[in-house]
Amino acid sequence: MTTFSNAGEIIQAAAGGAIDAGLADMIQLGNAVNHGLPYGFVAGGSFYSTNAPTTVLCVAKNSAVKTAKDLEGQTVAVVALTSISSLSVQEWLRNGGADLSKIKIFEAPFSTMAPALVRGTVGAAFIGEPFLSAAKNDVRWLGKAYDAIAKQFYIQAWFTSRDWIAKNPDAARRLVRAAYESARWANGHYDESATILSKYSKLPSNGSNR
Repeated sequence: MTTFSNAGEIIQAAAGGAIDAGLADMIQLGNAVNHGLPYGFVAGGSFYSTNAPTTVLCVAKNSAVKTAKDLEGQTVAVVALTSISSLSVQEWLRNGGADLSKIKIFEAPFSTMAPALVRGTVGAAFIGEPFLSAAKNDVRWLGKAYDAIAKQFYIQAWFTSRDWIAKNPDAARRLVRAAYESARWANGHYDESATILSKYSKLPSNGSNR
């Protein structure tokens, strides 16, 4: 297992042969295929639901920002510029009546977003778990930006090259089983999965991963 800071790095690693399979943002994966990379979907990955959002557009707890238009003249952080997260934030802002030409959207790792909000470096940030829970005392929710796309949809998918699938069909089937079985387990064991997230993210666990 190899970890990366964003889906773009995962796709590049797969293109260079550094990894056999990965979990990537749907738009970045689609762009890679459109540019000729022979990738194929293996299994669904992260699934967004408006009833249990794990990535939310946030502002500092003491921020005066209340609406999308309030962010005009400010900066908004997303984990990747060419991604489903960036598109969702832009659509949420547009739907809220904001002029996108007056808002700067830039790329930043999840780990830096909450501190940037507290310092006032950025006006808002689209923060994902487990960093969202870790920052709950410092930030407040501004909006569920993914809702601008749909109330429920896959935001990531497991992928590999078509050549690898053809040469390793048994391994591909095992990967699919592992992806879905681990997801079902995590969705039924919030506290235990929170402990695992805490281990690999190096963030303290609040005892729940809902």
